[in-house]
Amino acid sequence: MDMKAPIIIATSLSLIATHALGSNPGATFTGKDYQAKVVEQTKLSISHDGGPPLVFDPEFTVFYSATNPKKSMRRPDVGKNQEETVLYKVPTWGRTELKKIDPSEHVMDGFDPATDRELEQGRTANYFLAAPYTKIRATKAKASKDGIEWAFDEQKHFTLSAKVICAPKSTQPVLTWTLTPKTAGYFSVGYTGAPSWSPKAVDEIWQPLIWQEKRFPNLPYLTEAFLCPVPSALVSHKGMTVGVLADPKHIPFMPLPKTHNSQFGVMVRNGKGLAQPSLFAPVLGGKSSKLNAGDSHSFKAHLICRKQSLLDTYEFLGREYYGFRDYRKNTTVTLNQTFDNMIEYCMSKYSRFDPSLRGCSYSTDVPGAVKNITGLHPLSLAFVTDNEDIYIHRARPMVEYGYSRERFLFATDPTIKRDGTSARLEGPGVPMSDYSAVFTFSQNRMQNYLKQAQEIYDKPIHRSLNLTAQLYGDRWQNALALYKATGEKAYLDAAIKGADDYIANRMDTLPVDFNDKESRGIFFWTSYAPQWMELYLLYEATNEKRFLEAAHTGARRFAQFVYVCPVIPNQQVTVNPGGKVPRYRGGNRFEDMLVPETSVDAWEVSEIGLTPESSPTCQGHRAKYLAQYASWFLRIAADTNDALLHDMARSAIIGRYESFPGYHINAGRTTAHGMANFALRELKELNGVTSMHYNHPWPHAALIFDYLVSDVYYRSNGALDFPSEYAEGYAYCRSKVYGAQPGTFYDGSKMHLYMPKDLLKSSNVQINYLAARTSSDLILMLTNQSTKDATTTLTLNQELMALLGEKEGVVEIWKEGKKASTGAVKDGTIQVEVPAMGLTSINIKGLTVKPRFQDKIFAEKPGSWSKDQDRLDFGGGTEALLLDFGPELQSVYSYTKANGTVFKSVEFHYACDGKWKSVKKSSFPFEFTVSVPKGTKTFTYRYEATTTKGDKSVSKEGSLSQR
Repeated sequence: MDMKAPIIIATSLSLIATHALGSNPGATFTGKDYQAKVVEQTKLSISHDGGPPLVFDPEFTVFYSATNPKKSMRRPDVGKNQEETVLYKVPTWGRTELKKIDPSEHVMDGFDPATDRELEQGRTANYFLAAPYTKIRATKAKASKDGIEWAFDEQKHFTLSAKVICAPKSTQPVLTWTLTPKTAGYFSVGYTGAPSWSPKAVDEIWQPLIWQEKRFPNLPYLTEAFLCPVPSALVSHKGMTVGVLADPKHIPFMPLPKTHNSQFGVMVRNGKGLAQPSLFAPVLGGKSSKLNAGDSHSFKAHLICRKQSLLDTYEFLGREYYGFRDYRKNTTVTLNQTFDNMIEYCMSKYSRFDPSLRGCSYSTDVPGAVKNITGLHPLSLAFVTDNEDIYIHRARPMVEYGYSRERFLFATDPTIKRDGTSARLEGPGVPMSDYSAVFTFSQNRMQNYLKQAQEIYDKPIHRSLNLTAQLYGDRWQNALALYKATGEKAYLDAAIKGADDYIANRMDTLPVDFNDKESRGIFFWTSYAPQWMELYLLYEATNEKRFLEAAHTGARRFAQFVYVCPVIPNQQVTVNPGGKVPRYRGGNRFEDMLVPETSVDAWEVSEIGLTPESSPTCQGHRAKYLAQYASWFLRIAADTNDALLHDMARSAIIGRYESFPGYHINAGRTTAHGMANFALRELKELNGVTSMHYNHPWPHAALIFDYLVSDVYYRSNGALDFPSEYAEGYAYCRSKVYGAQPGTFYDGSKMHLYMPKDLLKSSNVQINYLAARTSSDLILMLTNQSTKDATTTLTLNQELMALLGEKEGVVEIWKEGKKASTGAVKDGTIQVEVPAMGLTSINIKGLTVKPRFQDKIFAEKPGSWSKDQDRLDFGGGTEALLLDFGPELQSVYSYTKANGTVFKSVEFHYACDGKWKSVKKSSFPFEFTVSVPKGTKTFTYRYEATTTKGDKSVSKEGSLSQR
């Protein structure tokens, strides 16, 4: 098909024909919560809950092509006339591609070279240019007791019949149609009779996945079924929301929805450029589109007309038609066991942390590079798990990396540029909030980090740390971070003013384009939605309800990216066919992952509650496990009584995996991701079935812990909570991090989170726990993940039992914020009941925990260092700074910016109170970490280097010192 050829539009005379309704003109119907009435002889007026009636015309658009229209996904300019190019694939049609590409050659994770390219000449993404079409309107409408049947004039290539059922128990009218071809060819039928308005007149629109709020498509693009979290386009006008929803039978659970098996597509922009929800089935050139003469194709849809906001209608459709609910529970292990396993994985060789570069391997996307997001994740988990090894071997080097590197991605080879990789030590290389949070975790010791945060804020330079995302120094979010670190009211005032401006300009005024300065780059769904997490943090700092309301709205907008379809069948499904995990990537570079074929309950391998990754990768990354939004959803649900956010939060996390599961579900449903040993494999096996980004395990472990804390917050109605810092990161690595400050128990006792590995075991797999210690007690907060009351036996580890000595521990049992009963620890065990989906807290009196690492952090603060940072003019500049997390946790991090083209080797000489030592490094980066003994008053250092020409170079002496 030559797309340069003129498109012939065959228009039926029925567009202007009108005929009598038959025996019942003006028929009315009453459904479950709507009323419908035949008007103007053939049209259907629908009203809901006292809202104005809206008219649905009996109009269809039928496409016909005698030859294969050659459907293929492409990246057209969906952001036309906008500053930022929006990367998103849509179906296109046209001539066969001239350039042949091996589909097994994945250039980057989530990108397929066969489809991730621009629109070639001779192809179109405009559905109304894909093939000739005929618009037809019903000539007659025959009424029955529960609906109407529309009759259409005969057409050259087909006949069409349609009816609308308005049964008394129906939630919305049901529309069905049947196409019968007279000629073989490719067909697509679209219902195009829903109400329409000018885009400027509507309240809001939604077409999966990128057109929401008032971002209206520049062309009539089609979104196929597999990319629909809810399978309908939606338009809201003056408080009424309309849509055309596909029936659940047209988006089955098995196999995994993909482009090749999509049975329909939805659209929000019609051929005239108006906002009008439409649905087309089959998709031209897609599944079931090719029909022979005499075949028939039927489809069932629902006409949506609700006196609700678009966001509320979204929830209604998911629950009413697709059965979305709080459906998960723990499966094989508790979430605590998952957390422990994940920490163990993070510290193992399999997580591919490179100590020499202080970073995580990023070989999947950028071979030769390492990438960190923040050191706050391992730092906080070292605190709460009382694990000094995590601090020494992961947190400290990653914190140092964030100080010295220029971007998240670092390579020693300056020719490696992909994704904006940098080979320079020109930090700061993390968001400003990282510096203020590290200051807080240091118990306000590290003034050098606070100073760096203030410098970023005071000099609002624009920085890009990841991809092309821009960070602005004087953002209101940064003012909030500095307020939390310093308590200075001026910072809070600036944060409030900035947030109020943001709400007015970004949220009260819905965006019509993709030019959102604070989005940090239109790529991940966090950039399409408002900055709702930061607004919630401001609510926590101020208790101002307007910030909670804004955060709630923003969370609801983000929830539009969460799958609530397909329907999860109440049956078992067979996965891992042939004993193999479905492959995401082809070719010989990857190997099959062998996992036994098995049958499991369908809900266990469901993607419902998860989101695809991003606008450019959603075709391949159907559902990602890195669901950082879950804990935030729980908190906002607790504060606003929002059941949808609660149910989505649990759906994203509970019962999904036993350890690090990789990044996403892609080619098919499988139990492999859930297995504890999933990630303990070689990369060539793992990357065949998922994507291994080794900078993800620490953020993932942090989000699991954040969820455990937030779950207790939700179930205690906010009474049990712990102060947090914000690990800003980017995209899906944003989470609260804990441990810097204590929380408060019901009785007012201050309690520090205390979650060492194997603290206790629960006999009931449905019981998760959060543990904390006071000065004299151990507190266990137990959450039941099932809908049934549960009894469990808790077995404490032997080290804890030894702390009790020979006495029995007295146990106070707290329910609903009050002490309900007392008991005792007997033979190291406690038996306790936890109500269905409820919370029970246990206070073990007299069990004085003796932490190993936490005591060093929370020890009495030493005299502050009057000089905790120093610079030398040597090798392009050097830095030396003190990392001080307590008298026994002091070290100096120092580096020279010179790379391997300047120096061949560098020796760092240093003295603690005059006792000189040295350490040498013969490869770039030339960076050093040395411990500072407790009680040290002065730290002196110098550099000696050998240049690449063999010359010697010696720096002046620098120093750090206490008062």
